[in-house]
Amino acid sequence: MSSQDPDPITTEPDAPVPRRPASRASALKVERLIAAAETLQRERTRRIAADRALEEQRSESHHLRVELGRVRAELELARVAQLEAESASSELDAARTQAFAAREALAREQAETERLRAGLARAEATRAQPAAEPEIAQAARVAVPRLVAHAPKLEAARPLNPSLRRRTNWVGRALALLIMLAVIAAIVLVIHTTV
Repeated sequence: MSSQDPDPITTEPDAPVPRRPASRASALKVERLIAAAETLQRERTRRIAADRALEEQRSESHHLRVELGRVRAELELARVAQLEAESASSELDAARTQAFAAREALAREQAETERLRAGLARAEATRAQPAAEPEIAQAARVAVPRLVAHAPKLEAARPLNPSLRRRTNWVGRALALLIMLAVIAAIVLVIHTTV
């Protein structure tokens, strides 16, 4: 270089001066941006995982609510069946008590009838004796109306429970059973379609 050649750094004030500190700052900015992008990606990944977990919990909660509703419906059916069974049991106990009382009354009536028959047989045996006949006839005339007046009327007192009578209507019973099974199937179907 000659002494006449101007120095390019000093003569050209508009010339760009290399800035090393600026490039270092931009490198730091880029590094920060990259770190922020990575942090953002991690946060997005965490949020997506949290959203999935929340959706799974909601789905499980819905499933549990449906299952709880089904169990409550079954429990209500069981309660109704239990109440009906208790009612039928009490009716059966009442019918047994009535049947036992009727058997006892029948046994008493049969014993009384046997006693009267024996008395009538004795009266017929002693019919040959005319003097004894009016007394026996008088006793029979007094005893028979008294027994008839105090005899319990089994048919008029209270009719037997219709469910305890023998029936041959199997077609009606089969139809009723079929209808009950169809209702239960419809309930189960409705519960499962809401799941």
